[in-house]
Amino acid sequence: MRQIFTIIFIGVVSCISLGMIVFSFDPFRAEQYVKILFYVSLFATVWSSATIVFFYLRREGDNRFKRAFKAGFLLSVSILVIFLVLH
Repeated sequence: MRQIFTIIFIGVVSCISLGMIVFSFDPFRAEQYVKILFYVSLFATVWSSATIVFFYLRREGDNRFKRAFKAGFLLSVSILVIFLVLH
């Protein structure tokens, strides 16, 4: 259960950083490091959110955190690749 609280904390911090980047910088005039920070915080936000959702959807099994963590990672990588291809 300690792992879930850590993921929740990481999710809150990454969501705050994503909000600060979105509301502080103009995407058309932003430098490359701002775009990298945006994608890193988006990745962390999606990964932590998906891990929490998948963890609570799976009610059985001894290694449900590990499986949820991997599924969240795959989902966040997929979404990030789609954003990068469309950009």
